[in-house]
Amino acid sequence: MILLEILLALVIGYTFQLVFVQKIRSFNDLKNYFLYLLPSGRKKLWKQYDELLTANSDFYNTLSGEGKDIFIKKCSQFIFDKRFIGMEGLVITDEIQIRVASTAVQVTYGLSNSAFSHYHTVKIFPESFYSKFHNNYLKGGASTSGTLYFSWKDFEFGFSDPGDRYNLGLHEMAHALRFQLKHGGDFDKRFASYSDHWEEIALPEFESMNSGNSSFLREYGGTNLEEFFAVCIEHFFEVPVEFKKQLPDIFNHLCFLLNMDPTRPHDDYKLEPGFVESVNIDESRMPLPLKLKRAYQYETWHWSFNVIMAGLFIMIPVIFIMHGLVLFTGTHVLMIFTTATSLVMFLRKFLLEKGIGLFPHLLMFGMVGVSPVVTAALFVSNYYITTGHIEQTYRVRDLRAYSVEKPEGVKSFYILSLENGEFQEYENIRTIPGENMPKRAWESVIYLKVTTSKGLWGWDNFEDHSFIAFPKPKTP
Repeated sequence: MILLEILLALVIGYTFQLVFVQKIRSFNDLKNYFLYLLPSGRKKLWKQYDELLTANSDFYNTLSGEGKDIFIKKCSQFIFDKRFIGMEGLVITDEIQIRVASTAVQVTYGLSNSAFSHYHTVKIFPESFYSKFHNNYLKGGASTSGTLYFSWKDFEFGFSDPGDRYNLGLHEMAHALRFQLKHGGDFDKRFASYSDHWEEIALPEFESMNSGNSSFLREYGGTNLEEFFAVCIEHFFEVPVEFKKQLPDIFNHLCFLLNMDPTRPHDDYKLEPGFVESVNIDESRMPLPLKLKRAYQYETWHWSFNVIMAGLFIMIPVIFIMHGLVLFTGTHVLMIFTTATSLVMFLRKFLLEKGIGLFPHLLMFGMVGVSPVVTAALFVSNYYITTGHIEQTYRVRDLRAYSVEKPEGVKSFYILSLENGEFQEYENIRTIPGENMPKRAWESVIYLKVTTSKGLWGWDNFEDHSFIAFPKPKTP
């Protein structure tokens, strides 16, 4: 009976996960999900997707077999992660889902992250729809709150003429890609690192269009920078050869931004080997970076926070644990912290490129992050890498007994005071279990024998200790 209850709980929990995490809302979604889990079902689903994409996506049809597998995988991820809702009586079909997903994947095909995780809902209207927020009729939209909107009539029209420089699906997915970067926590690192630089390259053309001058790009691109980017994406995929000829700098840097070249369908749209060098050799062109530098302005969690957390919650406790095993003092710790923090300050320019721009952030990174990590590393390596052992004896001047209640019974201990205040900072060295105390200790002269080793960085390590007792000389 208990086993049955456990199984029932697992089934309920898994169903809850499917509904609320995987956003499964219909029997068809549930069927496709389980088909995807099984190899035979996945093969069947792959075949279904392949048939739909072959009939509806020119981009997909130009890919190699390997490229098509990647495309389908990204499409299936997009579909399983989103809730598709038909509005005003529109029935959501597999074709609608795969065509919307394929548009998202086409825009991001060269990027590692194509999930658009910020977007959880796709609402499809039969035709243009009224928006209370805009107080107007719209053909599509990508909200910052995580919903995509499409007029299906206009979506289909966008793909009816591949060379008219208008494509609603590509346009809205371009908006979603930019909003994913600015409002979502999960985005492609390449796109994040180069997006602002691409905008700088394209800014003169946008400002010219915004001033009313004619351009190769569709006039709507002069509305604002977001619309400019979306219009560029439409032209990028629909008329790439002409785009490259008319606006080569914007086109080249857009290829670099999206990590793909739409003029090379024969090679799955990959950038040509030596693409950067071939652009940079032409002095009339705006050069591409030889190496992409990661930008952190859109990151919600900077890598340095991991170092700070590790220093605060792992390395500082390690330092306390090592105290007494490695015979260091507070002065040693202060010196290491000061040196490590100073080194971090010295590397401020380098760390600025890694995303640490604010001085409080830099100071925290140095004092709470790097310093404890370096200190703990020095002490641990000093303890485990040694160069020999030394035994020395110290006369016990006084001792104090105490007892501790333990599961196996009451345990007694003695804390020793040594002559000249030796090891005063290291109570663990001066503490001896009661059973190790020599018999009739009060009639003896007691010494503490301490075994230490010299560590890698010069600090002594505590190894062992024991009593040595000699009878007190008898008074005449």
